[in-house]
Amino acid sequence: METERFHSLIDKYLSGKTTAEENAKLLAMMDEEDAAHAFDE
Repeated sequence: METERFHSLIDKYLSGKTTAEENAKLLAMMDEEDAAHAFDE
């Protein structure tokens, strides 16, 4: 997983600034097995 990209999308999502495409990418990234580990950083 691209941890930096994941964190960037989370920040953008929480700010309400993601596009529909970015939302879909974020959901796909969250479905990956190692998504929980990205929150550890």
